[in-house]
Amino acid sequence: MQQLTATAPPGRRGLVATLAACAAWLALLYAFRFGFMEIEAESDPCLNDPLGALCRARAVIGMSIHLQLFGTAALVLALAAHLRLGRFRRALALAGLFAALLALVLYNVRYGAPAAVVALLALADMGALRRAA
Repeated sequence: MQQLTATAPPGRRGLVATLAACAAWLALLYAFRFGFMEIEAESDPCLNDPLGALCRARAVIGMSIHLQLFGTAALVLALAAHLRLGRFRRALALAGLFAALLALVLYNVRYGAPAAVVALLALADMGALRRAA
């Protein structure tokens, strides 16, 4: 008789871990966006003391959003993984995917969406998203 286990087959463990990490990362990003960047209660102290550390951090992140830095970084990482540059292709693809999710959550859709597609294509090309036979 075959013994039943509750774990995923070895071929799917990487996919399950990647999906769980993406879900946790998305939850953290949305908490950051709505809890720090778009909170109304945080904007009033910035009117009183615009040189505070939190206000300066919000200003730097806001300027990074405006200049599309998150999306550009995601696209560079994803393209480096897709073009097979270096030994760390899987790590580059995952970093590109996580940076693309950051870009998508923080309004850098112009470069974030193509970066997510390219990173997913790089992961699929490596077999990281294939089903176990």
